[in-house]
Amino acid sequence: MNTARKDLLELVNRISESEAKAILDFALFLEMKRNATAFKDLEIASQTSCDFWENDIDDEVWNNA
Repeated sequence: MNTARKDLLELVNRISESEAKAILDFALFLEMKRNATAFKDLEIASQTSCDFWENDIDDEVWNNA
């Protein structure tokens, strides 16, 4: 286990329950922020893919399929 994780675990074991809840809340916020960033990256990638197909030639071909 790396030093930061070890130090964090030791700290969590020494603090009060209410302080632990505050740390948990912050950790969940960081996780949510990371997930939002990953989703945004996926959204950008899918938009690029959609842009590839969004053109008059492909629209006409698919209209007559």
